[in-house]
Amino acid sequence: MITKLPAKKPSMKHLFLIATLLFSFLSADAHCVYSSSSNPLTNNKLKVKRVPTKSGFDALIITFEIKSDVETFKEVISDVSNYHTWVYNCLESKPMSRKDKTKRYYISKIDFPSPMKDRIFAAESTQYYDEFGKFISISRSITEEIDHGDFEPFDDINAKWQVQKIANGKLSVEYYVSSQPGGSIPSYVYNLGVEKGPVNSVKSLIKRVEGLNNK
Repeated sequence: MITKLPAKKPSMKHLFLIATLLFSFLSADAHCVYSSSSNPLTNNKLKVKRVPTKSGFDALIITFEIKSDVETFKEVISDVSNYHTWVYNCLESKPMSRKDKTKRYYISKIDFPSPMKDRIFAAESTQYYDEFGKFISISRSITEEIDHGDFEPFDDINAKWQVQKIANGKLSVEYYVSSQPGGSIPSYVYNLGVEKGPVNSVKSLIKRVEGLNNK
């Protein structure tokens, strides 16, 4: 005879986290100017795909087109000190003093909904053009001795931009991002709103890049 064990119920702490995150996601969406599926400046759709990972925290692939040249796009995603102008809920981002001719290093602080601690991470970024002329930018979090203060460090962050010229002065862009927020946030809670930050970041990025091109 097989005894069926009862399903494990979420703890009160996790239920509270779910309620907090849902309230944050829904209330923020209610005040969002743009829809989640279109670019307000070019009217091109953002295609968003969830990708399961071994960690349990879903990754995302966001593809879109943008009216820009590669250099302007590269300039914006390389300007670490101005990440707060387009990266969703970025409190601060600044270059690190670490020297390397082939890589950039920086620290970012991200606002998380209360009562959770805000997050912090250090990252390294590598940029290059492949043999087909496609611009590639790869960033990953690194283990670095930084002052966390009251911030909770991310366990892991990985991001990759692939930017290719297409017709009519446009770029085709693919953005991959995965993260593990650290702390006590379980993957099933995090996955409830995994799309919100990256999608809103991309919207703000498009607005900023196209604004520079229209000057």
